[in-house]
Amino acid sequence: MGGGKGSKVAHRRADARQSTPGSPQVATRTLPAVWSAAGLARTMILALLIAGSLAVVAPGGIVVAFAFAGLVVGAASADYAHAAVSTAVGTLATAVLAVVAYGPAIDTVMPFVAVGAAVGASAGGVWLSSRVHARILAAVGLVLIVVTFSAVALPIAGDMADGLSTEPADEGYAFDPVFFTKVFWTQERGVGFYEAYGSSFAADSRFDAATPDLAGWRSPVTSTLWSLAFSSASQVLYAFILLAAGSMFAAWFVGRKVADDVSALAAPALMVPYYLVAIAEFWFTEYEFWAMFAVLGSAALLVAKRPWPALGLATLAGAMREWLISGVVAGAVHLVGKRKWRDAIPWMIAAVAVVALYIANAYMVRRYLVGIGIEPQLGSAGRVGGGGPLFVLYTLQFCSRAYAHPDVLPYTAFFLGLAGAVGLILRKHYYLPALLLLPLAAFMVFGSGRVPGDPIGWNDYYNAAFMPIAFVLASCAWKTLCPRGTGRED
Repeated sequence: MGGGKGSKVAHRRADARQSTPGSPQVATRTLPAVWSAAGLARTMILALLIAGSLAVVAPGGIVVAFAFAGLVVGAASADYAHAAVSTAVGTLATAVLAVVAYGPAIDTVMPFVAVGAAVGASAGGVWLSSRVHARILAAVGLVLIVVTFSAVALPIAGDMADGLSTEPADEGYAFDPVFFTKVFWTQERGVGFYEAYGSSFAADSRFDAATPDLAGWRSPVTSTLWSLAFSSASQVLYAFILLAAGSMFAAWFVGRKVADDVSALAAPALMVPYYLVAIAEFWFTEYEFWAMFAVLGSAALLVAKRPWPALGLATLAGAMREWLISGVVAGAVHLVGKRKWRDAIPWMIAAVAVVALYIANAYMVRRYLVGIGIEPQLGSAGRVGGGGPLFVLYTLQFCSRAYAHPDVLPYTAFFLGLAGAVGLILRKHYYLPALLLLPLAAFMVFGSGRVPGDPIGWNDYYNAAFMPIAFVLASCAWKTLCPRGTGRED
């Protein structure tokens, strides 16, 4: 990258970065030979993921999305023939998927016209890569991805703002995200969290009173932070958009350390339709999203060698939603794996503190329920036993409808993320894999018992606790085919 065949960049020695106390070691950033299996996988995956992510949502339509994917692949390849082949294969696959998914809803000729535009744009990407450093090209690409997200998200938010300016009416909702909005508004009126949460249950048309199930109560952290920071639910929405955009920057920053500057663009691209659907379908108040923002920020701080602020954000994430205790546990796992026992101790203490918070929360919930005459129950209506591999695959349907194919693209990104995790583990890098695998381990036990193809909405939002990490890891999946210590440097 950064030049054509014979470029000096291809002959530099790889920059092997060493871990610092409290931060995860990052993979040596080497690029495979373009015509190797790893080299072809890298650019074909990049073409498929970027085209498939932006095809439906990009302003200007599928031609613009595919042309952008071609430019990115050209910049990644720095070889005209290789870029053309990779772009053609990746975008043609996306075009077929789009036609299969949307059929008469789209002009079935246009996706294939877009393939030609993508191949032409790939030559422009190669030309640019010989004149502009890869990091600058990637930074421009990242800004364009975030601008694309913002250009679509802000008008949606504007249309929703009026409806979010008032408190949901009692008995006027039957949807978890609206329930969380009701909790927020009730706290805004000066009501304490536990009373607000309990009364919001009673005001939900699905329930007659607060649930006695202790597992059905959330931590007060997320809602209380909203109440402190915002004065209306519309502000919560705009903050979500801002944090989602920030998470795209964080995902790229982390991804470029385990892959390379240009390949890492796959991660923010995959986030664009994911977060747009979360906004449009009113899922943005789910606590998993907000805790994941903190986890991604923590990961970026670790890469920037700021372990203490990273630990603070990771602890906050766990306090916001119990699944995201993965942030502090992953830090401890990585450091223990590196035999940095002393550095791991603060992360272990943070994990214990998060567990203690949830024990204290259960106690406070129990006291509230007893106070209003309800006998508490431990997990009687919980999700224990409803998890498993099929449940995890079921969750991949969440926030998927804006991809080029709402089934194939999320599944592809997820399994590429698993492949990326395996590749990093083989290289003894444990932090990012742990962020993905720890929630998945929890969902082997906890879930709704649903399987792929079932109607959505039955705890499928659990995927917000791991899917953004899968997006980051998908950007380095090609490294599983690349022998360690070989290749050319970014």
